[in-house]
Amino acid sequence: MTDRERNGISALAEIFDNNYRITNLYLEYLTRAPEAIRPDMVSALTEDGALTAKEAVVGLITELFGLDFERSEDRRLIMDYITPSVRILDGKRYTENPYYREIKIENVKAGRWELRREAYEPYRAVICDDMIIREDFSEVPPLGFFTERFEFPAVLEDGNE
Repeated sequence: MTDRERNGISALAEIFDNNYRITNLYLEYLTRAPEAIRPDMVSALTEDGALTAKEAVVGLITELFGLDFERSEDRRLIMDYITPSVRILDGKRYTENPYYREIKIENVKAGRWELRREAYEPYRAVICDDMIIREDFSEVPPLGFFTERFEFPAVLEDGNE
């Protein structure tokens, strides 16, 4: 094996490790504490105009995960994964969609299935799109945050979305 091939395999292994690490961090976050970031926390960081809401959320996630920007492996995770994954969502983009406006949901339960309306509170973390897979095989899970309460129709099986 050439040095170039060995370096390529090493780089790919590092990417796979980072993919696994970010996926596990987000899984824990979404499972255990999706509402850990609150509007007052974001406001405190953005009120002077030095940070955007996205930058504040990235900083809060970094703190929540116990990452240290001074550590190179943490810095790479913050810059290459967390920063591009965070999206500040505009509820109007969804509520102004013709389908969303027309759909009327009554709370209904049939066996293991339930159809009802639910809501995300401001800055509750939600998966908001498909996984982004880059040319280098890094995987960025898009994590969205509505700035205002957002209601949506939900389908549950055995109480789970």
